[in-house]
Order: sequence, then structure tokens, then C-alpha cells
Amino acid sequence: MARVLLVIDIQLFIESLNICNRLRACWMVTKKSSSQIMKKQALRFFLISFSSGALLFTLAMKVGLYINAKNDLNLLKISHAAKVENARIVLDGRFERVVSDVRTIANTPSVQFLVAENNEIQRDHVRHLFLAFSREQKIFDEIRFLDKKGKEVVRVDTTNGKSYIVPDDQLQDKSGRYYFKKAAHLKQNDIFISRIDLNIEHNKIQIPYDPVIRFAMPLFTKTGEMNGILVVNLFGNMMLDRFRQVMNTQTNSQTMLLDQDGNWLVAPDPKLEWGFMFGNPAGFAKKYPSLWHQMSHQQTGHYITDEGLYIYTTIYPLNWVAASSQNHALTIPASQNNLKNRDYFWKIISFIPQQELPSANITRNATTFLLYVGGLLLLLLAAGYLSYIAAARQKLRREISLQNRRHKQILKNLGEGVAVLNQQGIVTETNPEAAKLLGLKKEEILGHDAHSLFHSNPANQDVGSAISCPINSVAFTGQTYRNEHEIFYRKDKSPLPVSVVVTPLTSDEKETIGAILSFRDMTSIKAYQEKIKQLAYYDTLTGLPNRRLLNKYAELALGLAQRNEHQFAIMFIDLDKFKVVNDTYGHDAGDELLKWVAKKLTKSIRDTDHVARQSGDEFIVLLSEFKAADNVNIVARKILTQITKETAEIFGHLLTVNISIGIAVFPDHGTTVDELMQAADKAMYLSKRTGSSYYCISGMQPETL
Repeated sequence: MARVLLVIDIQLFIESLNICNRLRACWMVTKKSSSQIMKKQALRFFLISFSSGALLFTLAMKVGLYINAKNDLNLLKISHAAKVENARIVLDGRFERVVSDVRTIANTPSVQFLVAENNEIQRDHVRHLFLAFSREQKIFDEIRFLDKKGKEVVRVDTTNGKSYIVPDDQLQDKSGRYYFKKAAHLKQNDIFISRIDLNIEHNKIQIPYDPVIRFAMPLFTKTGEMNGILVVNLFGNMMLDRFRQVMNTQTNSQTMLLDQDGNWLVAPDPKLEWGFMFGNPAGFAKKYPSLWHQMSHQQTGHYITDEGLYIYTTIYPLNWVAASSQNHALTIPASQNNLKNRDYFWKIISFIPQQELPSANITRNATTFLLYVGGLLLLLLAAGYLSYIAAARQKLRREISLQNRRHKQILKNLGEGVAVLNQQGIVTETNPEAAKLLGLKKEEILGHDAHSLFHSNPANQDVGSAISCPINSVAFTGQTYRNEHEIFYRKDKSPLPVSVVVTPLTSDEKETIGAILSFRDMTSIKAYQEKIKQLAYYDTLTGLPNRRLLNKYAELALGLAQRNEHQFAIMFIDLDKFKVVNDTYGHDAGDELLKWVAKKLTKSIRDTDHVARQSGDEFIVLLSEFKAADNVNIVARKILTQITKETAEIFGHLLTVNISIGIAVFPDHGTTVDELMQAADKAMYLSKRTGSSYYCISGMQPETL
């Protein structure tokens, strides 16, 4: 194409010379007088100057257009490179989040208890944990617990935005699926990740297409025996739709996402997607073998072909997993072989067709062509020289403008806050994201000390601390500073948890002249971690501590009792005939009754005591410290009075509640928490056999009000 443009430009130049030659031939037939000789010299100078000027002007015009097209092309490359990098960050963030979720679910007490003992109580706990987790996250297609033989034990599905527990009679045997076989041979804490493909149910591809990525983690008992596998299916469509949203910000380009074999995951034509699932593998690689060979061997870059410009980058889905797995092995299937982390990748591609690319063709529009012709006619007045000067000045202006646009685009498109500091720690440049995160205007950031901006804590007015501020110190020490748990403060003095990286800014002479600060908002991640803690230690129905948290309280009470030589007690409380309430009034009424009992128990104890829901209709009360044995009887009678002497109004029904209480006292009935729990449990069952609303201290006869 460049050769064709050059031929056209040369033809225009030759035509201009032919005009001059015809003028010269006409002049030679005239009479050679002295005045005519002067005209001849003038005409000769004109011909020479015009010919030289025409050549210079043609070259200057061509160079100017070439520079303009090159600058526009570079700007286009930068814009699309920023877009594909932003898409890579979005996909990376999704994988990081899912890997963290898988490890969090696997380490919850409910899942660990189910691994240790597969019974209906534990399965019910895990069902509700999976259900709550799926509803909270809204990105998982399925969350499953498989036993060591591959049989689904617990499964929660999400369909049309609604999560639900799959009934036991619909659970399937997955022992033949590749992800079970792969995960079953992993070591403890290892994670298996499948390639993205279309979901298959009952040996058929699900319609409409449901792309999924499966995360499978083997679960081990305390003795090291693999006794289950946690399988999480990520909504592929949700991730790919977000990818398309990020990529489709410019209308002059096409979006592509390829796997490591060159298969289309996202294509300009949806008919080309998922070909490998139907016996048509490597669609892009097969159609463009040379281009794919170059792309697959480079992490990022761009290529110009006859079709247009390809700008691409690479995402490695296993990188975040590797970082979070503490160097444990990870596998991902590719046919029958496993790939290493760097062998499994996706290519993010932005394609700009040839007709959308900047061009240096002089004849591409009428204005450019008329300018060229007009310049040839005005060369006698030094139009060529002036044009050259103008082109040179225009070139300089474009280079300056390009540098400014590059700088602004990079800062604007980053999803993290960025600030540039000088050696004194003063902010000299920032981006819109930084101002947004801090709740400040750009003018309120520039020219201010970084420490006073980011670490301005109303509870800490120590001005001298700015000297030892690790962010400011980078500007003169030249040492990079990283912190995943930094706290910044917004304009309203509210804390902002961030992840910070501060790197030195150096001159051409390698001297440190400042620092570049980038930070990312960690608020949502911190809040998410707190929600997981709430799910792990508290009962979702009553809001009371669960058995796991109560055990911690009991161990603490045991240690204090041993050191201070005082007593504490554990009460097991069970509702009598609770099943009758569920059968008669429904489970919703039963849940409301449990909440009512929880409130009564909480009101019956001291602030220093604890009440927890163990499971079903069982509660545990921990009396942390008392000096006289009669205090236990007083509390037991108070609880019986609060619950059995009042009527519970549940959905318009007045219910009389009876309970049975078993009590164990340290050190009389046990010297460990387990011994006391067992003694209280036995005493509770003795009360229940005696009659309704009895309490029994271990080793004694049951009593009532």
C-alpha cells in the first residue's frame, strides 16, 4: 500500500514537470531578443526553482502526512493497549476473588465438620452455608461437596439469579468427570482449575450455552485422609459479559478472547465461539496460523496485517492461584495432559480493521489534494519553504500534544489511585481515581505533603511522624515500599483501607528525584472478610454464637477458672416437643420460636455469661464465673421462669414452651471442656426423661420450679 501511494505522488510530480516543459517549448519558438533572453533566464530559474520546490514540497507533504498518520497510529495503539490492559486487570481480579472464596469456603468450620463426619446435621449446616454464600456472591453457578467416591453430597445451584438447595434425590454421581479424577489425586491445600468450557448436564451440552470454570479442592481429615472434594462452578457468562463491557468502549474495533490453543472464547461473530466443544478446535489459530504463532510466543504487543491492526496482551488465570496457594501444586486440564501455570493463558485482543487505520495517502480526500495542487502553484512565493517550516512546527506541536495525551490517558484509564511526589514528599501530579478515592478535588491534592494528605488521622496529630513516613522516605531512599494493609484517610477523616506500592522516580542520570505512589481501595475486600467471619462463628437464624465460638469462650473460662481457682458452669438446654411445633405450625413458626427462646435466654444471664445455639432446638449457656453453688440453681430457675411461665405469641398463636436443662460445674463434673459438655448433655437427657421443664445438675436428681 505504501508503494502505491508513492507511485501516485511521483505521477503528480511528473505531471507538474510536463507542464513546465510545455511552457519552455512555447517560449523557444519566439524571437530571441535581449528582453526575451531575460525572460528565458527568469523562466529557467522558474523551471529550476519550481522543479526543486515541487520535489521538496511533495516530499514535505508526504513526510507531514506520514508523521501525522504515524502519530495517530501510535495514539491508537496506546488507547487500545490501555483498554486490553484494563480488561486483563478485570479478569485477573475475578480469578483472585474466586480462589480466595474457594479457600474460605473450604476452611469454614461447617465444611471441616462435614469432612470429619458425614451426617445429616453436618450436611444441613453445609447446605445453608453454601446457600448463604451463593446468594451473597452471586457469581457461582454451582457449589458442591462430593464425597471421596465422587457422589454429590451437598449441592447448591443458581438459576435465573436465584440460588437453591438441590434435593437429595437429584444429586448425581460425578466420579467419571475429569475434574473429580484430577482433584482426587491432589495434595492437601492444592486446587484444580478446569479450562473454561460449556456446562454439560446429563452428558449433553446445556442450552442456552452456559460457560463455566470449575474450581476443585480436595478436603482432608485431621488424620490426612482425603474425604471429600469442594467443587465451585464460576458463571462464565457473567465474567465474559463484564469482559465485553470493558472492551466495547470504542466503536472502531472488534473484541476477541482466545485460549492457549487459539480457540475463540469471545469472537466478533458469536457463531465462531466454542468451536472446540463441537469438533472444530483452534478456530483463530487455524484461520491465522502465522499471526497466532507470533502472538502465542509473546506476552503483549501489536501486529499490523493486510486486514488491520491487532493489539493484544496475555492473562495467566493460574497466577493468582499460585500466589495464594503458598507454592502448592495446581493443575488445569488440556485434553489428557496437565499444563503449567505459564502454559495456560488467554489472549485478549482488540482488532482495528484496515479501513479504520490512519492513512498517509495524499489523495484520500479532496482538501488534501487541493492543498497539494495549490502549494505547487504558489511555490514561486516560497510556499514550499513556508510549508516546510509549518510542517516542522506542526510536527513539534503534535509530538508535545502526543506526549501530553499519552500521560493523561494512562493516568485517566488506570483503575488505581496514582500520585507523583518530589523529593520533599510534595504531590506534583495525580489522577482522577486518586481524587475520587480520597474525596478530594485535584487542586486539593497538588502541592500538599503526601503524609498530611494520606495519613491525616484526627486521632494522631504528631506532625513529626511525617519524617519517618514510609511513603515519603521512598523519595530520598530509593527503596520501594509495599503494604497490603495501609490505612489512608479521606477528606471527611474516615479511614480508607488500601493496598499501596511506592516506587522511586529516577532521572536520566539514575538519581532519585521523587516517587510514584499507586494505591487500590480494599474496602470491599475487608468487608467481605468480615462477613465470612460472621458466617463462621455465628448462627444465621438467631444471631447467637455457634458451637465453635462457644468452645473458644469455654476454653478461656476454663483457663481463668484454673488460674483464679473459681467455678464456672455449662448448661445444655433443649426445647421439649419442638418437632410438634414444626409439624403443626410450620418451620417458619419454629424458626420464630427459636428466636424468641434466644432472646429470653440472653435476658436471663449476666453480661459476662454467654449463650449459644448448638443446632436445631439445642442451646448452651456458659456461666463464666460464680462463687456459690446455689447461683447455678438461681440461674436455672430464672431461665425456667422466663421461658415456661410466659406465653410465646408466634404468628398469632399462643404457645407454651417447656425446656429441659442439664448442668455441669467445673471442677466437680469435669476438668476439661469436653468432659463438662458430656456431663451437661447427660444431665439434660435425665431432665427430659423425668418430665417437662426440669433442670438437673450432673450427679443429682432433676428439679423443677
